Amino acid sequence: MAEFTPVISQTTTLDDGSVAGPKFLANVTGLSGTAQAIQEIEKSALFELFSIDENGVQREHGKQAVATYLPSAQIEILALDKANGVAKTRVSSPFSVQVTVDGLITNDPTVQDAAKWVNVYQYYTEYAAGATSADGQETTSESPNPIELNSNGQHTLLDNVITQIPSNNLPTLRGEETITVYAQPDFGFESPTELASDKIIVWPLTTGNLTGIENNDTVQVIDNIKANITDLYPGLNDLGNTSAWTILFYKGSQKSQITSSDIEAHSTVSRSTTTESTPTSISNKGVGMSKIRQKAAREGEGTYTVELIQTTVHGIDRLDAITFNYQPTIRVNANLNSNN
Repeated sequence: MAEFTPVISQTTTLDDGSVAGPKFLANVTGLSGTAQAIQEIEKSALFELFSIDENGVQREHGKQAVATYLPSAQIEILALDKANGVAKTRVSSPFSVQVTVDGLITNDPTVQDAAKWVNVYQYYTEYAAGATSADGQETTSESPNPIELNSNGQHTLLDNVITQIPSNNLPTLRGEETITVYAQPDFGFESPTELASDKIIVWPLTTGNLTGIENNDTVQVIDNIKANITDLYPGLNDLGNTSAWTILFYKGSQKSQITSSDIEAHSTVSRSTTTESTPTSISNKGVGMSKIRQKAAREGEGTYTVELIQTTVHGIDRLDAITFNYQPTIRVNANLNSNN
């Protein structure tokens, strides 16, 4: 594991408008802790946290502005999947965003602009095909105009919406939406001050198919059924649910609906969970053929369905199904004529 040194810098804007710094705070050790500010804050100050590894590579981890009237903001993204504290969804699943603002002065028109309102911007980044983060990729687009919040309290920015990342092929989209709250450029800051920022990662829809038997085939032996899945939704999340792909095998035509009781019952012949943190794909994967053959042998000839599903925090996805006729014994219809 790479060794790194945490560093906090302080840049201070003085009453006369001059800027002091950046200066570096001493005694910053470990992954958490406190450090004394180097200089008294007159007009405003900007604190930045970054780390330097043994190769001298510097990485920024966060920043916080402090000023006399600077408001504060918190962002909460309401999504079904928030594993490891990062909100995630998929292109078909809705989410909401709430912004809570405190410290605005609403009864004094003479105060600085930064105490009157904050602006909220939305930035959209569509990942390249196969990518799993925005590293090395530029923001695709942003909201044309900021949303202005001029009162304290909780504000619903987005309410039960699906992703707004522009895309020519929404089902395969992967990317992220970033919500950032800025104070106005005041208190000695020449540009808007970032108060809070958070993001939600958007994953594509899962697709899959079964091979080996065609719909409406008649077979004596059930064999060689394989599964192919693209963009299996990532694994364990904070609700304790684990993403999984499952093979169901049951007598009769395809059911009109599948419930969790069907999955937990004897219909399941194969189940594989994923603990990956990003979408994965599988190809030509076996589907528990021995259990399928045993079940067919017990229940006898007739119509059967094998079905591929995915279960996630978002629900049950029916990816593919094959219905076929199983006849282990060949029937021969013939007339025997005897000539004497």
